[in-house]
Amino acid sequence: MPTCNMSMLDRVLRGVVGAVLIAMFYLLPELAWRWVFWIGLVPLATAAIGHCPAYRLIGWSSKPQPGDKGESSGKTGADKTGADDAARA
Repeated sequence: MPTCNMSMLDRVLRGVVGAVLIAMFYLLPELAWRWVFWIGLVPLATAAIGHCPAYRLIGWSSKPQPGDKGESSGKTGADKTGADDAARA
Protein backbone atom coordinates (compact mmCIF):
# COMPACT_ATOMS: atom_id res chain seq x y z
CA MET A 1 0.00 0.00 0.00
CA PRO A 2 1.33 3.48 -0.82
CA THR A 3 2.53 5.72 1.98
CA CYS A 4 0.17 8.36 3.32
CA ASN A 5 1.08 11.78 1.95
CA MET A 6 -2.08 13.73 2.83
CA SER A 7 -3.00 15.62 5.99
CA MET A 8 -6.29 14.96 7.76
CA LEU A 9 -7.66 18.31 6.54
CA ASP A 10 -6.71 17.41 2.97
CA ARG A 11 -8.46 14.04 3.29
CA VAL A 12 -11.63 15.54 4.76
CA LEU A 13 -11.86 18.24 2.08
CA ARG A 14 -11.33 15.71 -0.70
CA GLY A 15 -13.96 13.43 0.80
CA VAL A 16 -16.50 16.25 0.96
CA VAL A 17 -15.76 17.42 -2.59
CA GLY A 18 -15.98 13.87 -3.92
CA ALA A 19 -19.27 13.18 -2.13
CA VAL A 20 -20.78 16.46 -3.38
CA LEU A 21 -19.78 15.72 -6.96
CA ILE A 22 -21.30 12.25 -6.84
CA ALA A 23 -24.45 13.63 -5.18
CA MET A 24 -24.77 16.14 -8.03
CA PHE A 25 -25.10 13.21 -10.43
CA TYR A 26 -28.33 12.25 -8.67
CA LEU A 27 -29.55 15.77 -7.93
CA LEU A 28 -29.34 16.98 -11.52
CA PRO A 29 -30.87 14.17 -13.61
CA GLU A 30 -31.86 16.48 -16.49
CA LEU A 31 -28.29 17.28 -17.49
CA ALA A 32 -27.05 15.42 -20.55
CA TRP A 33 -23.45 15.57 -19.30
CA ARG A 34 -24.16 14.60 -15.69
CA TRP A 35 -21.89 11.57 -16.00
CA VAL A 36 -19.00 14.03 -15.55
CA PHE A 37 -19.86 14.19 -11.84
CA TRP A 38 -18.52 10.66 -11.44
CA ILE A 39 -15.09 12.29 -11.49
CA GLY A 40 -15.86 12.71 -7.78
CA LEU A 41 -14.68 9.13 -7.33
CA VAL A 42 -11.08 10.32 -7.71
CA PRO A 43 -10.97 12.69 -4.71
CA LEU A 44 -13.14 10.25 -2.74
CA ALA A 45 -10.72 7.38 -3.40
CA THR A 46 -7.61 9.42 -2.63
CA ALA A 47 -9.22 10.61 0.62
CA ALA A 48 -10.04 7.03 1.58
CA ILE A 49 -6.51 5.71 1.08
CA GLY A 50 -4.68 8.89 2.15
CA HIS A 51 -2.37 8.85 -0.86
CA CYS A 52 -2.34 11.30 -3.76
CA PRO A 53 -0.40 10.09 -6.82
CA ALA A 54 -0.07 13.69 -8.08
CA TYR A 55 1.62 14.69 -4.81
CA ARG A 56 4.06 11.83 -5.27
CA LEU A 57 4.90 12.89 -8.83
CA ILE A 58 5.82 16.41 -7.73
CA GLY A 59 7.47 15.25 -4.50
CA TRP A 60 5.08 17.08 -2.21
CA SER A 61 3.17 16.05 0.91
CA SER A 62 0.53 17.84 2.96
CA LYS A 63 1.01 15.45 5.87
CA PRO A 64 2.88 17.07 8.76
CA GLN A 65 6.31 15.57 9.29
CA PRO A 66 7.85 15.02 12.73
CA GLY A 67 9.49 18.21 13.90
CA ASP A 68 7.31 20.56 11.78
CA LYS A 69 5.60 22.06 14.81
CA GLY A 70 8.78 22.61 16.78
CA GLU A 71 9.77 20.92 19.98
CA SER A 72 7.11 20.17 22.53
CA SER A 73 9.15 21.48 25.46
CA GLY A 74 7.91 25.03 24.85
CA LYS A 75 11.38 26.52 25.23
CA THR A 76 12.66 29.18 22.87
CA GLY A 77 16.13 29.28 21.39
CA ALA A 78 17.33 31.64 24.15
CA ASP A 79 16.01 29.27 26.82
CA LYS A 80 17.88 26.36 25.31
CA THR A 81 21.20 28.18 25.18
CA GLY A 82 20.99 29.35 28.77
CA ALA A 83 21.58 32.99 27.80
CA ASP A 84 18.57 34.18 29.75
CA ASP A 85 19.68 32.18 32.81
CA ALA A 86 22.98 34.07 32.82
CA ALA A 87 21.13 37.39 32.53
CA ARG A 88 18.94 36.55 35.54
CA ALA A 89 21.90 35.62 37.76
